[in-house]
Amino acid sequence: MVMTKRAATLTAVLAILIVAGCGDFRLDRADAIGNPVEGYLKDPATVVANVDWSQAQRVDATVEGYQIGPERLTFQQGQPYRLRLENNSNYTCYLASENFFKNIAVQKLVTPTGVKTIPYYEEISITPGEVKELFFVPVKDGIFEAECASIGHTVFGGSMTISVARTAGYAMPVIAGGALSSANPEEVKQTIRLIQSQSIRTANRAQLERIKVDVVEFIRLIREREAELDAAGE
Repeated sequence: MVMTKRAATLTAVLAILIVAGCGDFRLDRADAIGNPVEGYLKDPATVVANVDWSQAQRVDATVEGYQIGPERLTFQQGQPYRLRLENNSNYTCYLASENFFKNIAVQKLVTPTGVKTIPYYEEISITPGEVKELFFVPVKDGIFEAECASIGHTVFGGSMTISVARTAGYAMPVIAGGALSSANPEEVKQTIRLIQSQSIRTANRAQLERIKVDVVEFIRLIREREAELDAAGE
């Protein structure tokens, strides 16, 4: 009998937490904004300025009850998109995906109350009945997990997978804290030595990510120099 009461109590507490998480249990942060620090693009403005936004492809994601659909969103590296987020539930959804948001160049976020042009986000909140549109360019290929950060929502399907397909020949922009700087030759030399001395077979995941970013940026610098030589007829 004691165990039954405890189980009932735990169930009630869990229910309260879930309901609270669906409402105002979280701090009411309308679109948590990150800082352009480690892991974010150094210059997203350049990326968004060099695409034709009239060609932006619309992709829809919808919140129904506790769930986010579809289960998987697919994008192409370097292409402009307009992600339409619609909440048809009675609860606020806080769409969070740290790795995805760090690896896209955001042009703007269109909300019912106006347009936000700040490029760095940690999550996007969508209140009941609200529609928001995120205009962005994916710059890094890969598979990213996204979820509703409200307490309990992921248990009931409040998550999705975001896939970004690689585009051949696309030069990924510089990521802050992990890439080479063309204005600092000593940094370039130091990173080349790091890549040459680093044993990939024994590297951990963080080291591999650093090496991949550096290699991509190194190739971009080579291509820039090749273009300069071509222009000079050398």
